[in-house]
Amino acid sequence: MALRDIITRLAKEFGQNLSDTAQANGLITDVNTVVRDLHNSREAPLRHSLRERLVDIGASAEQVALPSDIGKILQIRNPETFDDVRLKGFEDRYMRQSWYPPFLEYRVKEKSALKVNMLTGGPITVTFSKPVLSPVNVILTGQTQDSERVQETLLFAVGDTARTSMNSFYDLEAIRKSVTTAYNLSVTDIQDVEIAAIPNNKTQARYQILQTLEAVNTVSRTRILEVLHKLDWQPFVNLDDTYYGTEDYDTAFYWATKSLMLDTQGDSSKGDVIFSQDKATTLLAAIDAEAENGEKEIYDAPVAAYGVQPTLNGGYNSRVSGRGYGYGTRY
Repeated sequence: MALRDIITRLAKEFGQNLSDTAQANGLITDVNTVVRDLHNSREAPLRHSLRERLVDIGASAEQVALPSDIGKILQIRNPETFDDVRLKGFEDRYMRQSWYPPFLEYRVKEKSALKVNMLTGGPITVTFSKPVLSPVNVILTGQTQDSERVQETLLFAVGDTARTSMNSFYDLEAIRKSVTTAYNLSVTDIQDVEIAAIPNNKTQARYQILQTLEAVNTVSRTRILEVLHKLDWQPFVNLDDTYYGTEDYDTAFYWATKSLMLDTQGDSSKGDVIFSQDKATTLLAAIDAEAENGEKEIYDAPVAAYGVQPTLNGGYNSRVSGRGYGYGTRY
């Protein structure tokens, strides 16, 4: 199953016609609403949304912009010592003069449209990797020398690849596309440094800024962090889309969406709504239990037999680092 199969089953159930664009889009919206809520709000993350990666924070950087597909951070550790790197809040930073011992605590400082700071103000260039296939607008919001907040829209017609802003920006608070696109987008400053990127399947640039060391602390430390995280939420767009490459949850998504639609229509009994929701909950619990059993079997196997180290969530480390839309130093 994929999105196509989920909405086909729902259309048959509720007497809707997928040839009607409005009805098909309505079903896709309902599925996305349900899956987004499950992805973001479940106490136990859906297993296929979890990833591990190594993040290079640089030899001297105090802050790093994480890859844009990293969602909620669940755990960080030093891959050399396997020591946990603990999450701290804003308030904790002001409870003492410095973090000690170094490199054992971190905080998500902010979310930024930029992965690196703009060192020099100037026009911003937006470039797609290939000519666009349909019209799209790119909206830049930021600060210029004369205005605290300015918004400029760059218009891309079919066949266009690059556009440069009329304004000279000194900082950007938001970079957005009007729609998802076929190709990735790169944003560069006047020095031709890539300051942000937007994957084709997203509509905005957004990076988590991770602070790992205070400026006053000059103690030498490792450059690598191992991060266990949820992937950032990615809505279904194309009919063949699946939930991060797996169809394991599709039946649960069907029942959860059915529950939402029954509840929205208001002409169904409360029992039908609850029954559908319970079906979804039971299926999700079964998938989680199966995944946990598989991880336990791997974790309990002799490490020496494989010559590898256990990972954060009990599997074995493949040492695959993150791709694309990369990291940067954001001060």
